[in-house]
Amino acid sequence: MTEEWSRERVEKLLARFGRDEAEALAASWVEARRGRAGRPAGAVKTLPTAFRDIFAQEGLPSIRRLLELYRRWPELAGPQWAACAEPLVIRNGELLVESSDRRIVRRLGHDAKRLAARLNRHFGEGFVDRVRVIGPP
Repeated sequence: MTEEWSRERVEKLLARFGRDEAEALAASWVEARRGRAGRPAGAVKTLPTAFRDIFAQEGLPSIRRLLELYRRWPELAGPQWAACAEPLVIRNGELLVESSDRRIVRRLGHDAKRLAARLNRHFGEGFVDRVRVIGPP
């Protein structure tokens, strides 16, 4: 698995956000502003909305939904997928999944529509439009 998109690295980065994904970002932003200007900025309340807008513009799901996907992957994906593939990222409705075995990529690709339907039943329609399976680099 590539270090840039490894599940462990993404989970570690996302864990920094706490319960509310904007909370840690807002706190960091306030601290950065204090360091530069010596006083907190007034726009802290609008920061969560700004981040949600940025995520939406980039075609990314909310941090909470992505974390839930990572944490509950074996249950949500089922044994066929969980045994040999891991979710990497969702962007513009496409879930990128990496398989640990190149031979399995094609087999999982044939089941991609069913996986997308299963995830949409759990997260809501439109969470995933398509699933693309890649092999190891």
